[in-house]
Amino acid sequence: QTGKQTTCLVLTLTDPARKNLHLVCGRGMLGKPRGRLYEIAAETNIGEEHLRLGGPPVDNVAIDEEGSITLVRLVTYSAILGITLSMLCFRSVTATIMLFFVGGISAIASLGMVWWLGSSIDAIMMSMPSLVYVLGLSGAAHILNYYHEAVEEHGHRGAPERAIAHGWKPAFLCEVTTAIGLITLVTSELVPIRKFGI
Repeated sequence: QTGKQTTCLVLTLTDPARKNLHLVCGRGMLGKPRGRLYEIAAETNIGEEHLRLGGPPVDNVAIDEEGSITLVRLVTYSAILGITLSMLCFRSVTATIMLFFVGGISAIASLGMVWWLGSSIDAIMMSMPSLVYVLGLSGAAHILNYYHEAVEEHGHRGAPERAIAHGWKPAFLCEVTTAIGLITLVTSELVPIRKFGI
């Protein structure tokens, strides 16, 4: 077009840049700093809005950023749904806090185990924390129901012990059957699906 010029620049990344791609070409999402390339474009007369980046490093960062946004969205929706259902079912702030705590700790522990076992989060694994949160919430709701039944039958004294003695088996079997279903994914040819199953 008249008065406009287009140019291209090919960059080779250093080893430190390859290890921290979001510091080079990240868009600065979810509290992360903007990439240096965007900062340079903003400082020059090019302008960030005219900058077009491409290549595998840019693709990797874009997938990572979108995955993080999806994870935040899933966690938010799951938390809201879990809290709402807990309040509707148990009509108790204390019970809701306990259920939310168990579900939240379960989801956080699952993410911690991914890192601890030397793996990484990919697009498929993004849904895992929400799944584990719901499973933790479900198990805790089972035990809480058994607790309420124990209180109604014999009073508060010894109710937690009676609830665990009566409810651990059904809750455990529920979680085991879900785990068996997920373990069958290990037979998949696709690595992300296999990782999700494990």
